[in-house]
Amino acid sequence: MINGDLIVNAPNATVNNYSQVSGDIIIENVSVNTWNELASTNSLVFKAKDKTLVIRGNVRGLDIQEPTNLVTQKQLRNVTIAEDVKVTVRRTVNSSPQTVIGGGTQAPVVITPPTRPVSPPIVSAI
Repeated sequence: MINGDLIVNAPNATVNNYSQVSGDIIIENVSVNTWNELASTNSLVFKAKDKTLVIRGNVRGLDIQEPTNLVTQKQLRNVTIAEDVKVTVRRTVNSSPQTVIGGGTQAPVVITPPTRPVSPPIVSAI
């Protein structure tokens, strides 16, 4: 457990975070590839413009301040998005996206990942 805030400015790194932090994890910059949040109960402030945030753990809060690609298979509660900030949400890195635009209020929103596409039935000829 890290007590206090953790500030990350690592423009050339892909980060796989397993650490729990009592304060906020403030992500200022990471490589184009990603921040992978694998721990649970962290609160994230994402400032890394046009980067990818993958959430696999259960975050207690998420504040998105710059355009972001968000990958999650979980419903995220207690999310704030800065005004006019575009967040592209996907269930997996290669799945179809949905877009959420920040309304500028500090009222938390819920982000639900797009549903999985329904596969067509398998038909075989005998």
